[in-house]
Amino acid sequence: MDDRALGQIITFFEVVNGASMTRTNRPPMGVWFLEKESLMEFVINNRVITPIKIGITGALDPKAFEKMCENFRVGFEEGRKCNYILKIESQTVYVNLYQDKGFGKLIIAPKRIIETINTRRDMSMSRWGTWKYKMVYNKWFELSIPYKFGTVLDMQIPNWITKVKHIEKENLNKNDSFFIGKRAENALELMALLRSCATVAGIEKYLFLGFGTLLGVAREGGFIPNDRDLDHCVAGEYITPHQEEKFLQEIARSRTIDGKTYSKGLYEGRCRKPVRRRDEGQRFLWTSCGHKKVHGQKGVKSCIWKFFKHEKYDWHSKGRRWINTRKFDYQLYDYNGGEDAIAKGIPTGLLDQFKEIKFHGVTINIPKRVGACLDEWYPGWARPKKGASAKKHVMVIPDWKKPNGWKVY
Repeated sequence: MDDRALGQIITFFEVVNGASMTRTNRPPMGVWFLEKESLMEFVINNRVITPIKIGITGALDPKAFEKMCENFRVGFEEGRKCNYILKIESQTVYVNLYQDKGFGKLIIAPKRIIETINTRRDMSMSRWGTWKYKMVYNKWFELSIPYKFGTVLDMQIPNWITKVKHIEKENLNKNDSFFIGKRAENALELMALLRSCATVAGIEKYLFLGFGTLLGVAREGGFIPNDRDLDHCVAGEYITPHQEEKFLQEIARSRTIDGKTYSKGLYEGRCRKPVRRRDEGQRFLWTSCGHKKVHGQKGVKSCIWKFFKHEKYDWHSKGRRWINTRKFDYQLYDYNGGEDAIAKGIPTGLLDQFKEIKFHGVTINIPKRVGACLDEWYPGWARPKKGASAKKHVMVIPDWKKPNGWKVY
């Protein structure tokens, strides 16, 4: 799309946003934003494609919107699959108006789209809950997308992760990537091996990719450049202690791969023994494995996290390994170092359903609501940046045997 057309489209909708403001200079429900395929292409491939699809959430009367189109000499007509079809600088723009009730063929409750947060350092955000991204063609343009854009994608385009076509990012320096060449092959091999271990234990439906590895699958169609390991997760709510132990035994079982014997199984090149809960059940929380050494054999390590439920969240933890001020400020989370564990959580319901996909020929599972999970773990995940998953929900566990004393922040 040329600069002039994109500039005219953005200018028009910025004026529309201004028209929805009240005398207190505050829109009742929100602003304009990219949606559906336009949102998906911008988030994943950092480009604007035609036709553009835009949503407007706010108390903007349809008649007032039509009047603005007339004033700006913008051609419009009512659409069958959207509220309006506009013509701006010969470009087609599909528009949906979202309100609490009454108007529109497609209704999305604004509270599920808009969430107000503080401005982030690396990208500006309006106080009404949208990211403002600067995009370069020959000029700078600001485009609005919902704060929880992954959640919106999940709602508007079911199974969007299997429909998007990833393009190679122009600014991606492959020399900075860890997962290239033989190491990428070894990573896929380790994924397949862990899947086979889960199958033997009868938990293949509940082993899924998470965190940075899931982000790579969704945003890059591969691995993110600044990642250094894999992240596999287990939905602990749906497996038995026997299945859990069988899975760990399979990981450690001696095996022969391509004529080479690995006496310690998938712990041969990387071995971090399972961290366990300090209660009667002693169920595992985390382990790290890899059949080939990272240095020397271009191997890959994989963390394996087992999620457990408490109150309204699903939690993952490294037990006492996270009890340190470098990772968790004791003044924020009120702990003194003698506790059993610290955990990070994600709202219950996001890790209850999974879907099977093919990732470079390897069968894997991912959460069904992949966009919503990434919104929780990496807010603003359309823009690459370094760092661990967000600490939006933290729990201090003074004693595994006394759940009533666990402190949720």
